[in-house]
Amino acid sequence: MPRRVAPASPLSWIRRRYSALLVMQLVVFLVYPFMIDGPAGIALMGLFITGTLLAAAFSLAPADRNKNLALAVPAALLIWTAIFTTSDLALQVACVLGILCVWAQISKILLHALQIERVSLEKVQGSLAVFFLLGLNWAMIYTFLELLQPNSFALGDPPQAVPLTAASGNPHATHMLGFSHLLFHSYMTLCATSYGSVAALTPPALALTALETLVGQIYLAVLISQLMGLHLAFHRSRE
Repeated sequence: MPRRVAPASPLSWIRRRYSALLVMQLVVFLVYPFMIDGPAGIALMGLFITGTLLAAAFSLAPADRNKNLALAVPAALLIWTAIFTTSDLALQVACVLGILCVWAQISKILLHALQIERVSLEKVQGSLAVFFLLGLNWAMIYTFLELLQPNSFALGDPPQAVPLTAASGNPHATHMLGFSHLLFHSYMTLCATSYGSVAALTPPALALTALETLVGQIYLAVLISQLMGLHLAFHRSRE
């Protein structure tokens, strides 16, 4: 008599390796906009950045996890140091460590997601996780550039300074409020969609924005074709 397989629980996806990482993205999109001004918004954005770095590190295979945590943990500590001390230097170093950390995470997750095997929910989650990590990574690149060369980006029309430092006139929301604007700009650029709320002004900022657009479109094209190819190949082999 064939063995009966129990149906999967509707919440079984929570136990998958990339679920915590994707939940962090939902929090910043659905909750943060209602807390953007004030201490709660600063804390939530700090939790989003550090939580994403750590969740992505723990989603890696054990052989890569400890190496990645060696970058993720110092970056997370420096993020909170920048929040409590409003130190631009702490945020700059955190961005450098975060960029290196996220690039390593992207490469490992992408290799796992595009392995030649059956397309599963975990593969789809990993592919989405890479897309969101790309957005966070470019936001940290923009933040580093803005701290290195102030007024590389501007908000609104007429243009206003991105509130990333105390000198921008909003000391209570220093760093995290400005980072949230650059994060929004990064996600919109990655999707090749712009609402004009953040503008790149200097040649390095324009070049990086254009490069992110290319990366986003190439990634989506390659990802969809690869996943479809894997699905069709394994569907035909099963037939």
